[in-house]
Amino acid sequence: MDAATDKLRKWLPFLLGTCTALGMYAGYKMQGPKQWPQPSPQLQTALPYPTRQKLEDVLSYLQSKYVDSLNHHEVTDFLIEQLLFALDPYSEYLSPHELVNLEDNFDGLYQGAGLSFRIIGQQVYIGEMVPGSPAQIAGLRSGEIVLKINDHNLEEQLFNIDSIIAFAKEDPDKIHLSVRASGERLARSLTIEKTDLPNRSTGPVFSMDDKTFYIRINSFTETTYREFMKAVEEYVYHRNHENLILDLRFNSGGILGSAADILNQLTENPDVVMFYTRDRNDQKREYKSTGRPFFKFGKIAVLINDETASASEVLAGSLQDMHRATIIGTPSFGKATVLEIFPLADGSSLELANARIYLPSGRCIQKPYNVRPDSNMHWLSPYQADTAVVVSGSNCYPSGRGVIPDILLEAQPVPSDEDKKITELSRDFTLLNYDALSDLLQKKNASSLISTFVLRQWINRDKDPFLLRHKDECIREVQEALLRYTSGEDAEEVSLLRNDDWVETAMQIINKN
Repeated sequence: MDAATDKLRKWLPFLLGTCTALGMYAGYKMQGPKQWPQPSPQLQTALPYPTRQKLEDVLSYLQSKYVDSLNHHEVTDFLIEQLLFALDPYSEYLSPHELVNLEDNFDGLYQGAGLSFRIIGQQVYIGEMVPGSPAQIAGLRSGEIVLKINDHNLEEQLFNIDSIIAFAKEDPDKIHLSVRASGERLARSLTIEKTDLPNRSTGPVFSMDDKTFYIRINSFTETTYREFMKAVEEYVYHRNHENLILDLRFNSGGILGSAADILNQLTENPDVVMFYTRDRNDQKREYKSTGRPFFKFGKIAVLINDETASASEVLAGSLQDMHRATIIGTPSFGKATVLEIFPLADGSSLELANARIYLPSGRCIQKPYNVRPDSNMHWLSPYQADTAVVVSGSNCYPSGRGVIPDILLEAQPVPSDEDKKITELSRDFTLLNYDALSDLLQKKNASSLISTFVLRQWINRDKDPFLLRHKDECIREVQEALLRYTSGEDAEEVSLLRNDDWVETAMQIINKN
């Protein structure tokens, strides 16, 4: 074999490999694309790409090309929901069911029997009842053990509080119960007709002294103005009170017109701009006072905190701008955005931010969207808060920071886990011993007798280190819970509010000079 042949054998594998690679490359260059769709001529020539067309194309590809079958109603709802979620902290998409719930929250009524349930261990107990409700009229007592709800035997099945509520709501017109008193063997059955019960938007109303009364507004609904005026008539007209402590703490807002109606009753001068709104086209809508309040007030103190939002802080801020009230507490939430509901053909709706609210001084209290820990996303809305300082008379008010109180107080402490545990354990003990405790409540030295009972029958008997360490708090919580179960939630809250530091500060301001 000559040298030329040896050289050819040596290079032959390399030459064959090179020819194969060139052939593969040439074949790749000659073949057309396989599964990549070509844009339609319309899309290729339409510049810029129309937004609506882009959305339609995406949905069309999902329907015709996606490997799995999709429920396109769910896909559409999801896209709309996520879009509105990303707009700003307030706008949202409402399904037909969610819209009904929202309307129910604002109409001031709910269908029910007026009772609550509480699970202790493996048993369900009757909790507090609405005074004058069908449940109370039927003779139910707090602390009774619930054996059956409608056709559900609670001794034969697992349950949680959600399933208990679902059982009670099965029949919209009535509820069938089988109950027995603690310590007794015989059960009794009763049927309670449900009725329209007031879903009150106002909290406790009570006298602080012979001149001043307190009222709390929890939210602004269709019935708030009527509830407020009923309280005012009772305390101003019938009891000759003149000063008002208005508590707006933890009031997240509601119907703006309801707040305007109440403002009208607190403003004596006519034709005063109480606040106004501006939409995207700079259209202005003014809310002016009538100057015809039904009753005259003396001094007004308003309590606010960082959960006072929207319509409630507009009410507080307007009273501040008009020098009609002293605002006490911590800076408010900072929401001055009007939401309007726009219906869709399938019964769902869009709740969209469509205007900003301005106070009489011209300031807008809307904070930047990203100032709260739960609002750290990049919102699609380009809103920038106005941070200018507005001068009104001798006062300077900052914009874009919520309502700053005239008298700043330290934030009230949030209940700790230990506080919550004490409350829950105390309410359980109260229900388990309700008959004995309610009997003691009728005695002359009720407070002392109840304290002794709690110590003997619970704290000293169980010798639990946690209970022994917090025995005073447990005794106090049992007494408060007993008020709740015998007289209703308002009675318990009045007892607590009379010892509230902020309420005491409001009284000091009103009584000053």
